[in-house]
Amino acid sequence: MFVEVNDLHYAVIHPPAGALPNCGPWNDLVDDLACAFLVGQEELPRWEAWAHGRTCCVLPTSLDFLIPVKGNIRYALEHLEAQPYESAYVCFDEDELREAISTRLGTVLVGRDPLRIMPDIVADDAADAVTVLQAATNGTAWGFAAELSGSVGHGPRRQHLFILTEAPGVVPYDIGGRVQITIMGRYFSASDTRHGKHQPTYRLQRLKEMAHFGRPFVDALAMVLEITDGRQRVGCVTCVPARPARIGPPPLFEVVEQACRHAANRNGGLPFRPELLRCIRDYQPQKELSGVARRQNVQGAFSVAEGRLPEHVVLVDDIITTGSTVVECARTLIAAGTRSVTVVGLGRTQSCIPQSSSVEAPGCGRRGCPGQLTMRLNKPPRDGAFWGCSEFTEGGRCAAITSWPDGIRAYNTLNRRDAIEDWLDVPF
Repeated sequence: MFVEVNDLHYAVIHPPAGALPNCGPWNDLVDDLACAFLVGQEELPRWEAWAHGRTCCVLPTSLDFLIPVKGNIRYALEHLEAQPYESAYVCFDEDELREAISTRLGTVLVGRDPLRIMPDIVADDAADAVTVLQAATNGTAWGFAAELSGSVGHGPRRQHLFILTEAPGVVPYDIGGRVQITIMGRYFSASDTRHGKHQPTYRLQRLKEMAHFGRPFVDALAMVLEITDGRQRVGCVTCVPARPARIGPPPLFEVVEQACRHAANRNGGLPFRPELLRCIRDYQPQKELSGVARRQNVQGAFSVAEGRLPEHVVLVDDIITTGSTVVECARTLIAAGTRSVTVVGLGRTQSCIPQSSSVEAPGCGRRGCPGQLTMRLNKPPRDGAFWGCSEFTEGGRCAAITSWPDGIRAYNTLNRRDAIEDWLDVPF
């Protein structure tokens, strides 16, 4: 889903070198959206000839900007008289993705699965990308399964959910043929500007406290379990175990258990075995460590319950960053006799847009109150979300509330094309 787009009206497209302009997908797209195509100088005449008489423009890419991707996107937005919160950027090169994401447009990566940086949408080809963009203009939301299901009240009624079934760079080569990573969505770290307005991220945080906050993920996780079971019969489902100091099972276990019951592939659902893995020693919290230190931190920290193991185990975790913990758990299962492991992560950590004071949160709307909109989740039994005031305390000074759709629109509207930096202040 386009996290930072309110209503999609514009598309900026950077087709790959040598792409033919006069093809079906682009012809269809320009009838629905105002488009700007960024092409190289040598291809400019061919694209301009195609665009003649159509409601789109063709612009030459420029290397004059110190940050070319950002500079060209800003140039295109100025030409279209568009703002980031109403635009999407389509690219075919993952190297562009980080810079494109930081411009705050919606992002579509075409033709390849991302390594560590995840866009809003992953499209198989140009036709798929056009389908996504057209759908966004008629009320259908495409997006990662956990993000759409975890964004209660976000708007579109029709949804197209997808997952990322490979996570290159996570699984070591020695077990790479026997472990698969399935990513259901993104988790924005506290260092990413999107952290404070991404409802699935907040739900994953609160899920560590109470299972209720993860309830919207149940149906999407059940769908993923069904797909996984359809590809290779699942012997059982388990979770990354809690550290020994914890009293009682983590709330994630309840969410996974419900998803196993809801999985429709078999009568009675899929078997859930929370006791299959045990943590046999305590270890330092992973979020405090670097990638190499994380792997060393959990090495040898897990064991497998006695008894015969199924051939295929699904291992569920809430947030995957470097993958060190889930990989160590998978390695432990394989060493004990499991033939293959599918790891399912509800969210993968992203931190592409550093927190900046240049874009503040919108005010709560109450006259004279200095507070800003802050995300809130409804308490049981309701699953919804809304925006409260940062100045709110029990019996405190401001109890203003805003609906979820209105608050997210206010947040996104703060993103302006004038704030896109296409230069760097380099000290000499």
